[in-house]
Parts: sequence; C-alpha cells; structure tokens
Amino acid sequence: MRARSTQPVLSLVLGAVLLCAPATYLAAGEPKAEPDSELVERIETQLESVESRMISLQEQEFTLTMHIMQAQQKAQQGLKEPGKAAEQLANGERGKALLEYKAVMISWAGQLQAFDGRLFPLQKTVAGLQRDRDKAPEVLRARIDAVAGRVEGKHRTNLEKIANMYEQVAEWRGALGIYLKMYKDIPEARRKTDWGMITKLADLYEKLGDNRNALLLYKGVLDAKKEKERFNDKNLCDKIGGLYSKMGDYRSALAIYKGHFETIPKKGRYNDRDIGGKLADLYVKTGDPRTALTLYRSLYDAIPQDKKDSDGKDIHGKIKEIERRGSKKKR
Repeated sequence: MRARSTQPVLSLVLGAVLLCAPATYLAAGEPKAEPDSELVERIETQLESVESRMISLQEQEFTLTMHIMQAQQKAQQGLKEPGKAAEQLANGERGKALLEYKAVMISWAGQLQAFDGRLFPLQKTVAGLQRDRDKAPEVLRARIDAVAGRVEGKHRTNLEKIANMYEQVAEWRGALGIYLKMYKDIPEARRKTDWGMITKLADLYEKLGDNRNALLLYKGVLDAKKEKERFNDKNLCDKIGGLYSKMGDYRSALAIYKGHFETIPKKGRYNDRDIGGKLADLYVKTGDPRTALTLYRSLYDAIPQDKKDSDGKDIHGKIKEIERRGSKKKR
C-alpha cells in the first residue's frame, strides 16, 4: 500500500457566497415550495422497509453471534493458552488443536462476512435516500440520517468483528483485506486523519513482511504531526526506527530514535534503556563508537547499584567491547 495554493480556496469561498446569494433572495421573495407528495410517500415507504429489514437482521445476527461464541469456546478447550493462539500460529506452531481452532475461526469469519452481505441492498436503498434527502421535509431528513447511520454503523461493526477473528488466528492477509475495505469506506476528507486505521494497516503490512508499505503509512502519521510534537510518541518512533533498521537504513533509524530520545526529560532520560540502547547501537552501526560509548556509560550509570549485575549486564558488555576495540586501534 501498502499545501495547496490559496487561490483555489479563495475561489471556492467566493463561489459559495455567490451560490448562497440567489437562494437567499428567492427565499425572501418567493414562497417555499412544498415537497413532492409522491417523493415523500416513496421515501417513507423505503424508510419503513429498511427499518423493518434491520430489525429482522438484528434477530438473525443475535443467533449467528451465539453460534460463533459457542463454536469459539468449544475450539478453545483444546488450547493450553487461548490468548496466545495468534502468537503461536504466527511463530509457525502447527499443533492439531491450534489448527482446528484456526479453521473454526476462519469458517465463522466467512459466515459473518456472508451475513454482512445482506446489508448491501439496504446500503443501496440508503444511498438513494441520501440523494433525495435535501428534497424531503425536515422530519424525514432526520429519519434518513438515523437510518443511514444505523446501516453503515452495523456494516462497520461487522467488518471489525470479521477482521478481529482473522487476527485472533494470525490470518494477517485476511484481516488486512477487511481493514482496507473499511478504509475505503471512510469519507476522503477524514481518511488522512484516521490515525487509528492507518496504524492498524501499517501494523498488518509489517506482520506480512511488507516493511516498505508499513513504513510509508507510519511515516505519514509522523509527518502529519506538529513539528514540536513530532517525536513525542514513543511507540510510533520505535515502529519507524525499527523498520528503518530492518531495511538497513541505519542513519534514518538513528534520526528517529534520536528525535524521540531528546524529547524525554533530562532527569529521567537515561532510565529509558530500551530507546537509549537502540540509539547507542545505531551510533555503533553508523560508525560513531565514541558517542555510543558515552551513551552506554550514561545508561549504565543510571541503573541502581544493586541491579547493575542483572539489568546492566548487556550494556556493560557493549561498553567493554567498544573499549577493547579502541585499545586495539591505539596499539
């Protein structure tokens, strides 16, 4: 996946003013036209049809949901740690109970997807109602909005459930397909700012090994932040820095980790051995062992004395390694 000129904006504003002017004039000078009675009758019939169908589907959904829950619980009985099923499957484990659980979840995800397809005719009807909305009386406009929200909300909820079922069994590609469908359903004006959806897509791309698309999405979230707040999010910076490192772009990874490390208050900065350690490692990889050594020492010094042997063992080893290499060069 995987700044415009001010002139067009000004044109749009002026256009809106000009369009509004005649409407205001007509509203003041002519009586308001009554809604077409045939249109009103058609809208009311369509609304009643959609509302009735939604009640019927709600009953069917309840039955389907109960069957899914029962099947899931039965399949989980053979698992030692049901909560770790996705992790185990992602790591390549292929126990009989684990594979049976995966098969059950994928089967029911498919059935839920088929059920969601029953909303399609209602979505088409709602789309027609929304096209006629401005011609309808105020009371019907409110009903159209309510019905549209209910249908689209149910569709989104169904897709979220399907994607979640795929994720529970590490079926990342299936989950990605569902989330991409949801992303396309988001109005374009909101699409670029739905950070939750964007990071979900990026996470799935990363799990599928598509680091390039994952990086593009995560980077888009980072670049959209205000400059002063850009590196505040530890998890986001860790994701981006980690992806750069996986792709062998150590200098870009260094810039990201350094950006975040400098946002940590100085008093507790060296207590973050996770980010600090990764930053020091990258200084080594980019040919700056001197800066790496200074950082490793600061991280090591911040560890309480009684925990240096346990928590500082790895860092201490890296300090000794750099010092050893430095002493060899002097000889």
